[in-house]
Amino acid sequence: MNRRTYNSTPIEDAAFLQRAVSQARCLLWQATVLELPCDRNHNPLQPNFNEERDTYLHWNLRLIAPHAVLEWLPFPFVEEQPLQEAFLEARCPEEQYQCELKAIQALRDEVPRYHQEYTIQLEDGSVRWLNEDVTVQCLVPGCWNLVGVCTDITDRKEIEARLAYQTQHDPLTGLANRRQLMETIEKLLANPDGHTCLFFVDLDNFKLINDNFGHHSGDQVLIATAERLRREVGQQGVIARLGGDEFTVLLPNVPSSSQVNNLAERLTRALNAPLVIQDRPLLLSASIGVALGEPGSTSDLLRNANTAMHHAKGLGKAGYLFFDPIMDQDSRERFELEAALRRALRDGEIKPYYQPILSLKTGAVVAVEALARWQTSEGTYLPPGRFIPIAEETGLIIPLGVALLRAACYDAVQWRGVLGNRSLQVNVNVSERQFRESDFVPMVRQILRETGLPPAALTLELTESILLSDIESGIARLHALEELGVRLSLDDFGTGYCSLSYLSRLPVKALKVDRSFVSALSHADPKFVTQNEAIIRTILALAQTLELSVTAEGIEEVSQQERLTALGASFGQGYLFARPMPAHELSRYLAAEATPQQKAA
Repeated sequence: MNRRTYNSTPIEDAAFLQRAVSQARCLLWQATVLELPCDRNHNPLQPNFNEERDTYLHWNLRLIAPHAVLEWLPFPFVEEQPLQEAFLEARCPEEQYQCELKAIQALRDEVPRYHQEYTIQLEDGSVRWLNEDVTVQCLVPGCWNLVGVCTDITDRKEIEARLAYQTQHDPLTGLANRRQLMETIEKLLANPDGHTCLFFVDLDNFKLINDNFGHHSGDQVLIATAERLRREVGQQGVIARLGGDEFTVLLPNVPSSSQVNNLAERLTRALNAPLVIQDRPLLLSASIGVALGEPGSTSDLLRNANTAMHHAKGLGKAGYLFFDPIMDQDSRERFELEAALRRALRDGEIKPYYQPILSLKTGAVVAVEALARWQTSEGTYLPPGRFIPIAEETGLIIPLGVALLRAACYDAVQWRGVLGNRSLQVNVNVSERQFRESDFVPMVRQILRETGLPPAALTLELTESILLSDIESGIARLHALEELGVRLSLDDFGTGYCSLSYLSRLPVKALKVDRSFVSALSHADPKFVTQNEAIIRTILALAQTLELSVTAEGIEEVSQQERLTALGASFGQGYLFARPMPAHELSRYLAAEATPQQKAA
């Protein structure tokens, strides 16, 4: 068994130290430290050891096995320069000063050992972190012997830096995360003079991108959004990603109101610009809320900006709004309404009401449109304009749409069987968000199987906006519905963004003239009436060319019906004929309208 002895020669001892230092990657030093009075040779930048006695510390330091140290810690030095001096100078001046203060404190307090960490700059410009443990022995008053052991902790420091970075940054975009944002806001608002501005950015319809193109494409959109924000904001503020498709821009010092408005405009334009992901053009937009922060609660600033963003989204998206205190009341009401909407869906309070669609020539009922109506448990009716936008925003439109479609199909089977009206169509509206669900077509197929309704008896009404986010995917889904045998109708035609080139590619069988054109037929200004007649005439001519049926909605006056009939419209619906009614009332309405042949059947 080998055993190390201590009777080696000085040469053998030196060789052992060289090997030990090289293999252990450590640095050993020993120093004799003397307390000396300050004189003209004393460096004025060197801290005093004892101000009352006006003394400083004089170091006589030597490195143990210095050449072995240079093998793993190649700090810069020049010929004829003592290595211990080069070692000290490899630290930046601030760290040299801090290290000496640490030693002074240890000697003043008469502690037997102390510890510190610092960096050394190497010859190639890179930096190494060292951990230094120092043992202190007082030989006589004013004279000490110090022994230091330094080890390389660079790997540990790099890991700590990465972990610290990860706790403060979003891994996908490299932006600040929620934690860093909240800490920054808290520091800014802790200052009595702190005034900040926060932009809360939320991408519109981002879920559709994930659902239709996959999460990889969604990640690419988020990365591109982060880059757009960086370009617009620059060094002016702190950009953060809170999670999902939510971003913020924090301006530490609020500039003028015109500059805030200018940045809001620039962000809106940048984020609403088309984006190409995997050779596929995507139309994007974002809703932005802006809030000004006063010294106070950190959460208030973020909540206010978020509230303003939701109001901007509720007003049609793709824009920005500044926070107004009145929005708080609106937000509370909205929160309460959302909770009530969830309960209503659970308890089946929202039911389909049906409005007949008639032939303008014969007056016969050819179809009925299912419309969502909500009667609360207290008996109060809430108009669709109050709850449908919230359902769209929260995603509740999806279960709501499924429930209405299933109920409408069941009711249509009853009317077609009991009343003998085998040609009766049922029209059901489909929201853009519901249409973009990956399982939308299978869901329609399943409901038709469950209810037994022939696919040709179902007409799905869709708006032109379904083609905005991705035209090719939307057209493919429409063709899948056509293959089921379902009829498709384009709702609110003339108010959207559908170009004629795309309209010719859509497998739709019908168009609906928007009610705004119909109501304009009764306008007091003859010129305005003439202009809208021209629009309706153009839509009818286009439909005839494409062999599409046309329904005019929102007919409320006899004069409107007569004018539409004269222009060539075939079908219409509106309060002039019948208001939306529950299923049992529509059954009586259809029975009264049935022909003798239908009654006999």
